[in-house]
Amino acid sequence: MADAGQRATRPRIGLSAEQRVWAGELHLPKAVELTRVTGSVSDADGRVPRDARVRVLADPGGGNADGGVTPVDAAGGFTFTLIAGRTYRLIAERNFEPGTARVQVLSDLFKAVAGPMSFALRFEK
Repeated sequence: MADAGQRATRPRIGLSAEQRVWAGELHLPKAVELTRVTGSVSDADGRVPRDARVRVLADPGGGNADGGVTPVDAAGGFTFTLIAGRTYRLIAERNFEPGTARVQVLSDLFKAVAGPMSFALRFEK
């Protein structure tokens, strides 16, 4: 334990693009505002596709943004926590296993804003 007059030394972590690290409890600066993005995925008949997942991509540059990839739940729902003020695109995918024809549905580009945001993504066929 550090003496009362000493300041505890905290390790610094350097990350490059696309690198991930478990940081335990993480405190963001007040200037970073997070927002929750929710939505649902359905097929052309309004049913929940059993093998669907949703990715969130940052624009420009593609690649997985902070939200990553999540499978849809039993009701077709999904949730991401994103940084407000940045631009993203949601992509619903199915048939993503090797040897199958991947099907994708893309949202329009959107700027994440503070407060709830919801999207409905629908596979046409």
